[in-house]
Amino acid sequence: MPLLIVIPVRNEERRLGPGLARLAESLQANQCPDVLIVVSDNGSTDWTRAVAIEAATKIPYRVVYHRATDRGDKGIAIFSAWESAPEGYDVLAYCDTDMATDPEALVRGYRLIAEGKADLVAGSRWHRDSKVVGRSWKRSSAAIDSSPKARPTSSRAPVGIAIRRSSGVLGNARSSPRRSRASGGCSPVPT
Repeated sequence: MPLLIVIPVRNEERRLGPGLARLAESLQANQCPDVLIVVSDNGSTDWTRAVAIEAATKIPYRVVYHRATDRGDKGIAIFSAWESAPEGYDVLAYCDTDMATDPEALVRGYRLIAEGKADLVAGSRWHRDSKVVGRSWKRSSAAIDSSPKARPTSSRAPVGIAIRRSSGVLGNARSSPRRSRASGGCSPVPT
């Protein structure tokens, strides 16, 4: 089952090359042959585009650069790339450039969909079984709310997600796909 992975970027010239290499390594180790990686830019003013083009020559997967917007909107970058995905890519996914959420979790989520066990899989670095690597204390603390209880602000939004294209999730808000979490350990989410 073909997989399209979107990596939304904005001024990620330093992290993009290593992130793509790490993602490709994980995909190869897990024998995921039919993958298209879309680097979807949401307003970079640095050398992100050049890094994406160079990195595409160094990994064994097709990588394309997509200029989604100049407004710095991560959601637009993701959905714009998904909407322009070539036909035949049955699973649409995204992950962050820094790969702080292990790419192995993305592969596990992809497998759940490919095996027909889920239509939607969301990962979070805040899941109790997650292991976050390569993220500085300063960058992690930027995601923490300054309220006295200090809850992660991103706990409501997934850090990586995979969707079966035909599930209706993207085009029909009323659909109720089978869902699973694929971060750390895979555990079912009640529907």
